[in-house]
Amino acid sequence: MSPSTNAVLTALAVVLIAAFAVFVIIAGVRQHKRTQEQRAAVASDLGLTLNDKPTKEERAAAFERLDHLKRTLSGGWKNVRRIATAEHRGIPVQMLMHTYTTSNGKSSSTITHTVVTTQCPPAWPTLGIGREHFGHRILEAFGGSKDLQLDDNVFNETFRIRTDDEVFATLALSPAVQGFLLEITKRGPGAKSATRPSIRLSREQWSIASGGLTLLVAGRVKPEEIEHLLDRVVNFRALLPRELDAYTPGV
Repeated sequence: MSPSTNAVLTALAVVLIAAFAVFVIIAGVRQHKRTQEQRAAVASDLGLTLNDKPTKEERAAAFERLDHLKRTLSGGWKNVRRIATAEHRGIPVQMLMHTYTTSNGKSSSTITHTVVTTQCPPAWPTLGIGREHFGHRILEAFGGSKDLQLDDNVFNETFRIRTDDEVFATLALSPAVQGFLLEITKRGPGAKSATRPSIRLSREQWSIASGGLTLLVAGRVKPEEIEHLLDRVVNFRALLPRELDAYTPGV
């Protein structure tokens, strides 16, 4: 193959690579625009007030009930990127997106979480509900502390409970609440209900702390999943026994 032919092929390859790069960029911009438009439409339908550029004060205020999650949400309020608020089915809710970047010296990655919270009495003790996994069982086998065990063995095998008040946790995790959590878990990652897309349940964490009932989801939430996410938090809050509203720790 002659030098001139090699030069032509090299130039052609460069042009094709550049064209592909431009195509990817344009496609990405269009997809981002479509997502923004879809999110705005969903927000309008749900009565959500969107704040895509929150101030320092707004980010700090939005993070007030989430201090117990600062180990997961690295950087705390400083890395809150987007805030949405509304009254969903008569219950005040707040949704925010939190992102931070990790690096190993050679490459970096962005970690995103979506957090939905609603109010609960500030006096309530801390309660955390996450998925049980094999690592927990290994730690227990080597003398690690066990979590709170309830009457339902299926629930105990599915969820890991963390609390500083076992009496409160036992009251809060009533059979109705346990059934609710188990039911949404049965749908499994990627499954869809008849009317709502499901979110990857294995990456959900529930908590009660600092006057808030909070649902933490790893990753971004698609526009069509927003109502589903809000429904979960409102449904959980509605299932909590009413007598808990007057609960006083240690009494």
